[in-house]
Parts: sequence; structure tokens; C-alpha cells
Amino acid sequence: METNIIYKYRAPEASWDELSTISYKTMDLTSDEVSNPTVPHGVGEIILLQPWYPFQDHAEEPQDYRVLERLPWMRKVEDHGISLIALVFIVTDTDA
Repeated sequence: METNIIYKYRAPEASWDELSTISYKTMDLTSDEVSNPTVPHGVGEIILLQPWYPFQDHAEEPQDYRVLERLPWMRKVEDHGISLIALVFIVTDTDA
């Protein structure tokens, strides 16, 4: 199943209200993979991301981030039950 993956950055010492989307992608994941808390990344894992900022003309260099949380974003679809909209990963600096 095609799954949206959203990466939100949380700066050290920042509140949950100060999250910012830094990257996103789409992956093909099976329902077993979506249910697995280590796919595609587990909490505590260091991952390399290419930051994406829609209103800037330049691309930043890829950077390592540490995964803080993995949150499935679900919604109820009439007559179809609950469906997954995206997997949201909260990331921070590796030294935080």
C-alpha cells in the first residue's frame, strides 16, 4: 500500500507546538510493515534526511536526525472503517 511518510523536526528544548515539517516521501509498505514499529524507522534510530523547504530556492545538504516518535495518522472513512493517512516521524538533532 502506498504510504505517506512525513518527517517533523522538534528542536531540543522546543515544545510540541513548535514542530516543523522538514521532509516527506511516499513508500510502498505492506500492512504488516505499517504495523511494525521499526519500519521504516524505529525510535532512537539515526536517519539521513534531505530537508525540504517549499519557499527556499536552495536545497540544504542531507543531515542526520534521531527519531523521537513514530505516530500513525489515522482517520475514519465512512463505510470503510479506519484508514492510515500517513506515518509521522518526529525527529531531532543527533546530539539531543
